[in-house]
Amino acid sequence: MKKNKHADSLPVEEYEFLMDGEDFSFDSAELKEALAAYPIKVYAGDDAVAQVAAGDNVDVVVNALVGYAGLMPTVAAIKKSKKI
Repeated sequence: MKKNKHADSLPVEEYEFLMDGEDFSFDSAELKEALAAYPIKVYAGDDAVAQVAAGDNVDVVVNALVGYAGLMPTVAAIKKSKKI
């Protein structure tokens, strides 16, 4: 994997990437190695959006996912007493 040439100039301290676990396959060891120098969290799979919505660094959740896809992240956020 190549290093993103703009990664050092990004102003945020933590980055989170969501990937569709069914359509995206990756070598987790290679991905871990490529991201080791950065405070990056990678979420994948069916529960990825719910994990982010319920995260400790989240205060407000704005969910625009339609139907059942949006239900689990909203429920996860409610369980963690997030503002919806």
